[in-house]
Amino acid sequence: MIKPIVLATALALLTTPIAQAQSASDVARLDVVHGWRMSDGHHMAALQITMRPGWHTYWRTPGDVGIPPQFSWRGSDNIAAVSLHWPVPQTFHDNGYSSIGYENSLLLPVEVVAKGDGPIRLSGEMTFGVCDEVCVPVTLPFAADLTKAASAPHSGLDHALKQRPLNREQGKVAAVECTLRPTRDGLHLSASVTMPQLGTDELAVIELPDPTVWVSGGETRRQGNTITTETELVPTDSAAFAVNRSDIRITVIGGGKAVDIRGCS
Repeated sequence: MIKPIVLATALALLTTPIAQAQSASDVARLDVVHGWRMSDGHHMAALQITMRPGWHTYWRTPGDVGIPPQFSWRGSDNIAAVSLHWPVPQTFHDNGYSSIGYENSLLLPVEVVAKGDGPIRLSGEMTFGVCDEVCVPVTLPFAADLTKAASAPHSGLDHALKQRPLNREQGKVAAVECTLRPTRDGLHLSASVTMPQLGTDELAVIELPDPTVWVSGGETRRQGNTITTETELVPTDSAAFAVNRSDIRITVIGGGKAVDIRGCS
């Protein structure tokens, strides 16, 4: 069984109309970019989604509305772990809701760690949503043999890797503070990040590693050098749960850039 390094899923409130009549091939196509073998022995490949013009798909966390992407690696061979390197997404606003994703296409770098020597088989399915005036949930298969020798350079994959969010140091994050308080349904989380402004339309997104805890779309506001977001954390099974502050992931998006922040005090 493949051990995922990053395999993000989320729960979302679907308020966008769902179109059942259109087939996956009508709106989206999924291909594998073979990529190259890295100096550390890992293989960098990519999944490429191509959509009809004007359509968009979602980031690992879709925002207020949307369909979170999910992955199956069934059929893969000689793979110990997979890491997804999401490029900086954009935000979409419709009917008072915000969603996060990519328009027209997405090239998602996939870093593969092999179990041992020999050929690598990358195979499985990706389930994702593609939306315009309606949303179409699609599940598409992918399969490719990743050769041990380096493939020819792929400018799109190289560009996608350069479009990854900045880390805490690169984003000049000075402080991250989180306040948690109990509510009737779970926990209320307020997170404040001291950092330079990225743009006029900033959005701060909270993620937890536990997929059984629903994270509501938070309200983001900025005052001076501090951006704050507030959100509700609700267990989907109504069971008691705890939050480790070091596991809280905050992504600030704005101005075509993003900063990925792990943990808070």
